[in-house]
Amino acid sequence: MCGFSCKNGLLDGAGRAEKLLGRAVISLAGHDAGKIYFIVGVQSAGERNEKLLLADGKKRGLANPKAKKLKHVRLLPYVSVPVAEAAKGKRADNAVVIHEMRKFSLKMCEERFPDNRDDDRDENQEEKEE
Repeated sequence: MCGFSCKNGLLDGAGRAEKLLGRAVISLAGHDAGKIYFIVGVQSAGERNEKLLLADGKKRGLANPKAKKLKHVRLLPYVSVPVAEAAKGKRADNAVVIHEMRKFSLKMCEERFPDNRDDDRDENQEEKEE
């Protein structure tokens, strides 16, 4: 899970939990498996019952985040500072979460499917010049 371990108490202490705010995660279990969320809070009810509070801005906003166990999500290597600020209460706006979700989706698409159209344009221009 991106270098983090559930067994070592990832959510112990406010400092570690605060570092997770704004982090993108993907759900691994449940009916929402495969869905991407941002971490907007941490719910601790004992050592074994640590849960992350997740929001996507649409169905699950900042007012009603989804609680999910850490072992049921995979942490992704992307942190959104605006979502972290919104989660801390500086800006309680779901539009921020929605905007950052779109930005993250575009970034993922660009990484998976690099745009080759620029290469095609260069080749066409070279052919026209000859």
